[in-house]
Amino acid sequence: MRFINITLNRLRTESKDCLTLFVIPMIVVVLPWRWSWPLLQRLCRHTSWYAGQSARALENCKKLTSVADEAQWRADHCLTILLDHVDIWLSMLAPWKLRAQIKRRGEFPETGAFVVIGTHWNTGFAVLHQLRAKGHQVVYILRKRERAEFAGQLLRYWYVSLRRRHLEKLFPGKRYTPGSYPRKVIKAFQHEGSVLVLADVPAAPNQPSRQIRLFGQPVKLSSGLAEMVIKLRIQTLFFRVMIDPDSGQRILELESKGAYRQADELYTDLQDWLQRNLDEVPGGWSMWPVAGQFFADMGSQVGNKQPN
Repeated sequence: MRFINITLNRLRTESKDCLTLFVIPMIVVVLPWRWSWPLLQRLCRHTSWYAGQSARALENCKKLTSVADEAQWRADHCLTILLDHVDIWLSMLAPWKLRAQIKRRGEFPETGAFVVIGTHWNTGFAVLHQLRAKGHQVVYILRKRERAEFAGQLLRYWYVSLRRRHLEKLFPGKRYTPGSYPRKVIKAFQHEGSVLVLADVPAAPNQPSRQIRLFGQPVKLSSGLAEMVIKLRIQTLFFRVMIDPDSGQRILELESKGAYRQADELYTDLQDWLQRNLDEVPGGWSMWPVAGQFFADMGSQVGNKQPN
């Protein structure tokens, strides 16, 4: 009986991953976007594919702030996840369709090295495609995911591997792993390159960190790269991608900050930036299911289980 239960659970997991990571995105690639967007919205309101993940995310959010419409919150969170899965396939198979759905507000620097700082907020491929379209060869830091992390999730492992290979195709030779990048990033800055940073990464033990406050709670974020940016006086931009609820258009918002002189200034701006995002569309933060890695002082109040 135990073997049967394990087998059935594995089949359910793989079936859900097949549908959400491969089948639905492929349908969206084929269909006109004016049909795809209403379909995605309806699916995210009336399906249980992300029930476990969105329930954990909502529970964690409610520990910190009030949620007026729980159904809408879960739909927003589900849509963020599913649209991100869609965009990787659009980027690979129909990049012109993805570009047509991106609207940019703000500009990248015309000259000189710069760093683009964002968070795990809504979909990320909009900023990658805009950077590539402007001719910027972007350095990014990405941890390699080991096969052992995907026990019982073969299709998800294939998907993550495919996603990483596509990023490497967009920006050949520009991926660095955590802990091995400082000299390479400095070299990129010296050659007037650009670096992409997702700042909402919890600080690992014994690594440089800075504390900000979100919802009044202390949060420790990794700070090594930010300290380098300040020391080298690198131009800094913040970015976020908003989703137009009527059209599904990805709106890339860029905010130039110039070159920071003090770390406190950078982290104050980052705190305000992330808090504003969380206040405007709280379901758009894809890190809610693992919020316990950020809000550590809340102990067991906030969940810390990895997303399915």
